[in-house]
Amino acid sequence: MKKYQIKKILFLGLGILALVIGIVGIFLPILPTTPLFLLALYAFTNSSDRMTNWFKNSKLYKKYLEDYRKKKALTIKQKLTILLTVGIVMLIPCLITNNLHVKIAMSIVFIFHVYLFVFRIKTYRPETQFRRKELEEES
Repeated sequence: MKKYQIKKILFLGLGILALVIGIVGIFLPILPTTPLFLLALYAFTNSSDRMTNWFKNSKLYKKYLEDYRKKKALTIKQKLTILLTVGIVMLIPCLITNNLHVKIAMSIVFIFHVYLFVFRIKTYRPETQFRRKELEEES
């Protein structure tokens, strides 16, 4: 087997694993669905055009990623869901351990996440976009 074939198989496996865990994340709010689907898309893009096309035409892609890919923004609900999930996941080690270094590290990582979601990732407001189209059609 050639090196690029092994690489494609590994990326395909990573994509399938990320997709499966992302689907589980739909039902378990502790798992971050959108980042896992982004990882699956990245892996499929590096492994197989067929899998990439299949995933881009799936309902999962359209529901969780299409708006983000087109608009480079998330809705407030998506941002809050991700931040809440990440916050809960990071809070667990802080509650379990008495290690001050772990608590400080988790706090820094969480603050970094909040910074990214508030100041770096744009917020898409679907109702604003809808209203803007309405106003354009009226004039």
